[in-house]
Amino acid sequence: MNAPSPKGFGRPERSNTIEKVVEYRFLADLTAELLRRDIDFEVLRGDVDAYGYDIVIETRGVPRHIQLKSSYRGSGTRRQTVSLLLTTKQSGCLVWITYDPVTYALEKFRFLGGPLGTSFVIPPDAPVARSTRPDATGARPLRNNHRVIKPNNMQEATTISEVADLLFGPDQQTGQVSRPASAP
Repeated sequence: MNAPSPKGFGRPERSNTIEKVVEYRFLADLTAELLRRDIDFEVLRGDVDAYGYDIVIETRGVPRHIQLKSSYRGSGTRRQTVSLLLTTKQSGCLVWITYDPVTYALEKFRFLGGPLGTSFVIPPDAPVARSTRPDATGARPLRNNHRVIKPNNMQEATTISEVADLLFGPDQQTGQVSRPASAP
């Protein structure tokens, strides 16, 4: 059963606005968690989306290149795609956010990536993605530089503190991980 759609929610012209609202909420919550942990950080954004990441957050001198994906609770989204070029960036990762379709509150997170400072590795069995738009023949061509990622390949987190653990390591003030992250 799909979640209720508020007035105007399904309008395609709002998708960029909703994407930005989710991104801003994520950044506000995550940077507040970094401040709580007394971690200095810098947030960077690219003007051009050429290497598959949306934001870079640098902590302790190490940049984390983050590709953000989102879907609302109850949507039919069962997979995401990721650019192979993200593997060329230091500490590349994918964060898939599930949000409430009425309030836009962030509800659940999925993470694919390694510890801070390591290379991003896409699962070797991840299939090549196809374009969302058909070509002149009606076929959806392959996107050779993109791979399909399914939720079972990702670690789950339910709080921003758990996401911070996955992105930047355990809280140094407590020395503990917020909770053991579920394995893919």
